[in-house]
Parts: sequence; structure tokens; C-alpha cells
Amino acid sequence: MPPILPVYDPTNTIINQACDQERKARITAIDAAWKYYEGDHKKQLKVRPDRPDFNVILNLAGKAIDTMVAFIGVPRFEVAGGFIREADDSGFGRATRKSREQEAVEAFWKQNRLDKKMVDIALSGFLAGHTFLRLIPQAPLPRIALLDPRFCVACWDMSDVERLLFYRMTWQMGDAQTSLGQKPPQV
Repeated sequence: MPPILPVYDPTNTIINQACDQERKARITAIDAAWKYYEGDHKKQLKVRPDRPDFNVILNLAGKAIDTMVAFIGVPRFEVAGGFIREADDSGFGRATRKSREQEAVEAFWKQNRLDKKMVDIALSGFLAGHTFLRLIPQAPLPRIALLDPRFCVACWDMSDVERLLFYRMTWQMGDAQTSLGQKPPQV
């Protein structure tokens, strides 16, 4: 991810070239990681035409990634004050009900099927090093889409590596290239 000065000019060719170089390098690295994950490893021994192939490939990269993804599990989100305790009628304890905010978070989670998408999100992050999600506004609740990290580049402030200045999504279509540069939301 290229470091830049805090002032972003979308017409600056140096920044655009740095972003394009980063995107190309990311595509190469991510494609190589996916090949290893899928067991497409380079054969270490030469194979002569008149001899048998003694190469043995154990896909330990794929097994390690699958183990890490399975280890993550499904996170659970709770809103502060999401569960309200009330006295029940029996007098022996307290009944618990969910607040409107907690119900909204759970509805958002269910509508986006995030319990199923978490595997894809984790796998993308492990193989690419970054995960990019897009929040798409729609009624009644927004939708989450997992973006291909091959086409996303984030640029950060060269004087403060924790400060993201903008990110850029670029798709290659034939000979044409389209870019969508976006500034991150201000916190």
C-alpha cells in the first residue's frame, strides 16, 4: 500500500502509478497464494521423460489455512445494553429480553447470512492479507458484499501509518481500466 502525503489529488500521475503498481503486485501475490492453497505447488524434482515422477506434493498450505478458518468460528455481536433484565412473574428470577438495537444487529446479521459468509471473509483475509467489505445501502437493512482484494488498494498517510487517506477499487476490463477512488468515512 503506497504511502502518500495527506493531500490527495486524483489527477496526480505519480500517486496513480503507485496505486497501479501496488494493484499489479497484489494480483500476482494473491494469485500465487490461491495456487498454493489449492495444492498447485511447483515440482521440486526434475522429471525425465523415460523415468517416473518422484515428486510428492502435500498441500500443507491448504490444510493450515482451513484449520485457521475453522478455528475462528462465528463471532457474536452484542450491543451495549442489548439485553434488558426484568423481574418475572414467579419472583424466582429475572427474565431477559432483547433491546431494539440488539434485535436490529441480529436482523442485519441474519439478512446478510454472515454466519455463512464468515468463512469466505476469513479465507479471503488469510490468502490476501486484507479483507475488503462493501456496505450497500438497501431497504430495510444494508447488505454486505465481499470484494475481491486483487482490485482494492488502500493508501495511507506517510507520516502516520494508522491513518487511511483513501482507497481505490480498480477493475481491468479488456484494454480499458475503470477506477473508483473513495475516501474513508471520517471518524
